[in-house]
Order: sequence, then C-alpha cells, then structure tokens
Amino acid sequence: MVDPTLMDEAQRLNDADKVELAYALLHTVHQKPVDPETAALIKERVAHAESNPDDSILWEDLQADLRRKYA
Repeated sequence: MVDPTLMDEAQRLNDADKVELAYALLHTVHQKPVDPETAALIKERVAHAESNPDDSILWEDLQADLRRKYA
C-alpha cells in the first residue's frame, strides 16, 4: 500500500514530473535477467525492424483495423 502522504505529494506534481517519477521508480524494480536465447531473439527482431522500417504499422492504424474487424 502506498503511503497516503507520499501519494498526495506525487499527485501535486505536474504531468511531466509525474512521468519522470514513474520512469525513475520503474527503473528501481529488480527484473529477472533475460536469458541468452531471448536476448538473441530480441536483437534479431530489432535488427529486422531497423532494416525494414516499411514492414511496421502505426499503433493507431492497428487499433482502427481491429475496431473495424471486431467491433
């Protein structure tokens, strides 16, 4: 549970500072290390995305397609 006083202070921050605080807090969370196979797959996918930028679609376009298909 978050301390109410701390939460009140955080809520008084402007939006930019809230985002900065959120990212700073996320970086303090200890995450399980990525295994070598997963790291290799991520590197492969990033390399593919970088060398084939026209293969990607915008999130907004995907959302619109899904809404048309399933709404």
